[in-house]
Amino acid sequence: MNRFNKSLLMALIAGASLISVAHAEDPMHGPGPDGYGRDGRHPRMHGPMDPARAEKQLERMIDHRVPDATAEQKTRLLAIAKSAMADMKPLREQMRAARADSKKLLTQPTIDRAAIEAARVKQMALHDACSKRMSKAWADAAEVLTPAQRAKVAERMGKRGEHMRMHGPR
Repeated sequence: MNRFNKSLLMALIAGASLISVAHAEDPMHGPGPDGYGRDGRHPRMHGPMDPARAEKQLERMIDHRVPDATAEQKTRLLAIAKSAMADMKPLREQMRAARADSKKLLTQPTIDRAAIEAARVKQMALHDACSKRMSKAWADAAEVLTPAQRAKVAERMGKRGEHMRMHGPR
């Protein structure tokens, strides 16, 4: 890699870092005292979530997605969601470490294409493991619901997806 390409790569990395820092320090985007964005629109995750708060968030999500669920269904859905969260935690940590490893590989003086490919394969395996676990959680949750409830959830999710395509995140 010639001097110009090294300089360009370092400038891009530095620029990305500055943008991240600026975004985090922006009063409208940085975390507020309650852990939510100062604009109050959506949570900003800057570290692990308190387990009690996470459970309340899951309960709100279940109430929002399936408002007509029985108490027993809500209990079962919450158990499924909590189990999935617990299983996903180590996967998320591994994915974070894999991204850091990839970043290191891309900033080395000599580019090792074989190591970069191995890192990519590792990341894809982690993404696949996450996808499998989430598919299991969705299937488990679907078995708790009646066909009519599943249809309503799918309709709500479709409307949310359409809103996201038209307007972006709330």
